[in-house]
Amino acid sequence: MTSLIKSIINENVHDKIVFIRADLNIPISNGKVLDHTRVERLIPTINFLKSSGAKIVICSHLGRPKGKYNKEFTLKPIVEVLSKILETNIHFSNSCVGQEVLDIKMILKAGEILLLENVRFHEEETKNDLSFAKKLSEGCDMFVNDAFSCSHRAHASLHAITNFLPAYSGVLLDQEMEALTSVLSSPIKPVAALVGGAKISTKINIESCLHTLKAVVPKMVKNRKGHIVLMGSLAGLYPQISTIYGGQKGAIHRIAQSLRVELSGSRVKVTEICPGRTKTNFAKAAFENKTKAKKFMSGFTLLEAKDIADTIMFALSTRWRSNIS
Repeated sequence: MTSLIKSIINENVHDKIVFIRADLNIPISNGKVLDHTRVERLIPTINFLKSSGAKIVICSHLGRPKGKYNKEFTLKPIVEVLSKILETNIHFSNSCVGQEVLDIKMILKAGEILLLENVRFHEEETKNDLSFAKKLSEGCDMFVNDAFSCSHRAHASLHAITNFLPAYSGVLLDQEMEALTSVLSSPIKPVAALVGGAKISTKINIESCLHTLKAVVPKMVKNRKGHIVLMGSLAGLYPQISTIYGGQKGAIHRIAQSLRVELSGSRVKVTEICPGRTKTNFAKAAFENKTKAKKFMSGFTLLEAKDIADTIMFALSTRWRSNIS
């Protein structure tokens, strides 16, 4: 698959002011950053730009402040984290547009970094406002999208801004696209897809997603191999899922039962996982590793995404290794 966006790593960025749209929507409590993961994943792009002599402007959102300043959603605590990781001073602006921001951009030296305040403190951001995007772009020479997890949104700092600056992908976006492309075009089977998230309703249409899943089933049956893992809270949060499969309670179980009927006689496995349940047949049968089993029993809400993925993949590999090729 050919990329539709050029990578910044192939460009001459020396002495250029580069505007990076990052996703630093991370947990912050009482002014302390609780998880550095998204900050750390941005570092490769920053390091490339720094070593190439660029002047760096970082833009991100945090939470949903509804278009106005809210101290709870300030990005200022991230300054300390970035500074420690990069071992350099980080400039911070109390806004993301305006004369103060432009003045700081103009005095940046090669390799220096400016972190802008939460872009969603301005309602124009989520409206994909062109005039606001132009203000964001002022003083900058290039735009880099390194916010794969936000790229489905037509917001000013992601979409409208490309009307005013040449656009490129960052290292993280390149990696995400490479991984997605490899899974879709030349997957190494068996393949397991984990779909979830607290705000999944803002990403996909649940009803369409499930109807698509039902459409995929016949192909899986024909190939006589595969695995479907249904996450309980995903179903419980959305009444429309229950409507599709009948009844408001036990939606995840009804979906699983419906799929099992269609998959009867095949080697395709259907597993339902309901976070918060302390006892499940799945957990009893699948987990041989007591440490991971204990984590699983405690409920997914206390685990990081990677732990969830590792736990599920462990279960799949131990219980059904002989059934999936």
